[in-house]
Amino acid sequence: MKLAPNQIISDRYQIIEQIGIGGMANVYCATDIKLDRKVTFKVLKEEFVDKEFIEKFSKEAMAAAKLSHTNIANVYDFGNDGNIYYIVMEYVDGYTLKDIIKIKAPFSNEEVLGISIQIANALSVAHNSGIIHRDIKPENILITKDGIAKVTDFGIARATTSNTVTIDNMGSVHYFSPEQAKGGFTDAKTDIYSLGIVMFEMVTGKLPFYGEGVVQLAMKHINEPLPNMKEINPNVSESLEKIILKATNKSIVNRYRTAESLINDLKKALSDESGNFVTEEDFADSPTVIITPEEIEMINKLSNIKYDNCYEGYDESYENHYYEEEFDKKGNAKMKKMYNQSIYEEFNQKRGKNLDKKVTIFAILTGLSIVVIISTFLIFWVISGKKSEVPDFTRKTYEQAVEIAKQKEIYIRNVAEEYSDTILEGQIISQSVEKGKSIEKGQTVDVVISLGTGKFELKDFVGLDISEVYRIIEDEKINLTFIEEYINDETIERGKVIRQVPSGNSTVKMEDKVTLYVSKGKEDYFVIVPRLKNLSLDEAKQTLNSIGLKLGNISEIESDSVEKGKIISQSSKQGSQLEEGDRIDVVVSTGKPKEITTESTTLEQTTTEQSTEPIISETTIETSSQIDIQTEITSSTLPTLKDDVLNINPSLPEGSSDVEVKVIKKTSTEQSEIYVRTHSPKDFPLKINVRGSEPTEFQLYIDGKLIGTETKFN
Repeated sequence: MKLAPNQIISDRYQIIEQIGIGGMANVYCATDIKLDRKVTFKVLKEEFVDKEFIEKFSKEAMAAAKLSHTNIANVYDFGNDGNIYYIVMEYVDGYTLKDIIKIKAPFSNEEVLGISIQIANALSVAHNSGIIHRDIKPENILITKDGIAKVTDFGIARATTSNTVTIDNMGSVHYFSPEQAKGGFTDAKTDIYSLGIVMFEMVTGKLPFYGEGVVQLAMKHINEPLPNMKEINPNVSESLEKIILKATNKSIVNRYRTAESLINDLKKALSDESGNFVTEEDFADSPTVIITPEEIEMINKLSNIKYDNCYEGYDESYENHYYEEEFDKKGNAKMKKMYNQSIYEEFNQKRGKNLDKKVTIFAILTGLSIVVIISTFLIFWVISGKKSEVPDFTRKTYEQAVEIAKQKEIYIRNVAEEYSDTILEGQIISQSVEKGKSIEKGQTVDVVISLGTGKFELKDFVGLDISEVYRIIEDEKINLTFIEEYINDETIERGKVIRQVPSGNSTVKMEDKVTLYVSKGKEDYFVIVPRLKNLSLDEAKQTLNSIGLKLGNISEIESDSVEKGKIISQSSKQGSQLEEGDRIDVVVSTGKPKEITTESTTLEQTTTEQSTEPIISETTIETSSQIDIQTEITSSTLPTLKDDVLNINPSLPEGSSDVEVKVIKKTSTEQSEIYVRTHSPKDFPLKINVRGSEPTEFQLYIDGKLIGTETKFN
């Protein structure tokens, strides 16, 4: 589903434009209306919108939202509006690393090291929080215009790979680790491998492996060494080359164990180009190597060779065979049976062979039997050693649970926090895998931690102005849902809280809703604005008084089309609605202008009836600014009038009611009130047209409070 510009999602996010299409989401630039900031708005593609995936995606996004670091694009929010499922992330004004590689690569050694250190910093923070990215590639790394690298989409890859929908991974498989290609266990060293491939691409401007299909590319990551970097870019330093080779080692035990150890070498490479500090990993403390299903399958094949036909008088040689994958031009795997040399030389076909040959055959068979026994034991040991029983984490603190998980060689991760009436604050409420269930070692169990009961005493807001209520809510971080109901009450000032439900000083929970009943003052009474043009001031005053309106500010200006003493224009357009008691400002003609020079006459035309007629559009509010903007014309000179616009967009508390907007104009010789109107929050931003010929200060008041000044016509 494609979103349209200006479309508003969840009453909060306004779409600006589409800026990209990813493997799992369409990417938009949007405005967070509530916080008035730009955000990156990612909408999941329709094929991912199923219950299982959304549940997984929500957990991963929640975990990623807890990451906070300069080199990580923050996750702000996630949710759905109908069938639109989205994730809201930090908007980064810059380019993807992929875009920069296409234009600039190969990078200098210093550039590669600087960018790689920043990416590794992001990985270090994530890994220490138990989050593996699993999809590190240049498209997921943004570079700001200040040169800051930000890694995006933490946790999303894991949610994606758990889905049953087939997706195009061609963009990612170029950076897959061998263990990912095999579908095996992934950990921090998986991200380090992918970063190594990204570093290779920055150094050379090329990808290390190419193929006609996903399978071909995956097999190259498993089997083939990296191309010689110095042949592609002779300027790459020894230290950087060694770091990349270590980061992309096919064996996980030979790679950097942590992002921190990679960062240390990257920093050393800034001053030492020899690379002598890049050492092999010490295996003394290395974790148990996990044998992949492919390796186990090979052990099975080698251990199940049959020798039933190897007996005295057998007249055919026995041939050992094995299978290897081969690929057609489309990258599809097929099996080809391959034969090697005979294990044994041709046996004597005649009976009566000598005893030495029989003994030799017997010894070989005995040896092979031992291999079968050992291999079978090894397979059983590996399989049984990979399992661990999940303990009961509930009612344990997170710190206690981490220690228990370490003993079981599994991980736990805090994915959510909820209020609970039965579980103490800081203790675990629930876990994603039931206690007693067996899972593979190295897997992660998600837990939900209690925030306590969340009960507290509600303040009494009755009698306070609604804006003061929201100031208290914000200052004291009260996370309740407040609902406003406006009612007419002639005895209570407009905007004051009349009553609340639940009442003040009662006990509430954080998830409760509070309804505030706010006074609208007396019942609204609207009147239709009459036409005042060409009326005298006395006639206008009488007309307005008869319908409950009042005459406001009076300004004078020369006119060659309106009789002296008659009204030229009015601040509120004929036919519009005003509340009873509102004022209307008018401009009165002083008669035809005196004769002046041709040049002045041309300038004077800006003061005709047409130019002083109020302007109204969707974004321009008709104002009395046309009233005071004229400058008195002398008989000898005519000032050059300038037009400008006042942009009024105050920061109003959420839930604000109507406010009074007043503009006062100050020049070197006079001060006047040119605009007084009541507006609802949805009317902002306002644009008020003003005109003048000398430096003029305009003061803006909201509900009688000065919120800013602006100088025009300098």
